[in-house]
Amino acid sequence: MPVRMESIMSNSPGLQLYQPSGKLGSSPLLLVLLGLPLCLLWSVAYAYADVYIPIGGVFTVVLVGGFTFLLGLTIAQVGKLAKCRNATVLRLMGMGIGTLSLYAAWASFLHALFAQQAGDTPSIVEFALNPRLMWEAICAVNETGWYSIKSTTPSGIVLWLFWGVEIVVVIGGSWLFAELAISNELFCETCNRWCPAGDMTYHEPTAELMSAATDSISPVALLALPPLPAKTIPAIRAELLQCPGCKRAGVRFSRLRHERSDKGELVEKTDAIPGILLPPGQPAG
Repeated sequence: MPVRMESIMSNSPGLQLYQPSGKLGSSPLLLVLLGLPLCLLWSVAYAYADVYIPIGGVFTVVLVGGFTFLLGLTIAQVGKLAKCRNATVLRLMGMGIGTLSLYAAWASFLHALFAQQAGDTPSIVEFALNPRLMWEAICAVNETGWYSIKSTTPSGIVLWLFWGVEIVVVIGGSWLFAELAISNELFCETCNRWCPAGDMTYHEPTAELMSAATDSISPVALLALPPLPAKTIPAIRAELLQCPGCKRAGVRFSRLRHERSDKGELVEKTDAIPGILLPPGQPAG
């Protein structure tokens, strides 16, 4: 029998928060067989874009950010596809794949750069299998630099600094984004599947809730908020997550608000509130 949103929202006694089981699913296998090859493809594309569109400044920041986002998105989605319910392990896998992807990007970058300048150069695989050759090539590029920003060519310490920031962003971003696809998602251990979102209701927030950090908000406290007849902003949104098979259900919350963009326009923003409420009688994990 389906669980109604009202039955959860109106029953505070016995409610508990969902706790993921921590199981890995097939993530170790699927991340190696699917996630890693996809990330290596992004690495080659990133490296060639870096060489053949050598525009410094804002474009470089966008390129690094885009590469990091693609890595994190790929790892996160493959992790969810593999039914991984362990955020810590998924982040560690993400950091490992991010490191390998950055290494592959360096091998691809050196091959593309030297092939562009000289024509006869080691292949991507030859660079990747010879760390000493890679290091010597990196040091050679660092001595002279290879692109210019407003008639200035970064080299030496400045270029090392730029590359150091890239390492932190790429590996750190892969670690940070790896669990986003399973964050605040409900998994049914009985049916071995993720529970899709269904019904939504909207509730009138207090001023304190709109200004508070989302991780400090207790989902249980949101049950007392008065309902709104329709979606408005600001609001607290409640989403029913329910397994189509056994009808296991839970409710997750998010905060809807307006934020002014750089152009001065009001845009809608959604802040996820951590924690999924389960009705009485359901196991927490």
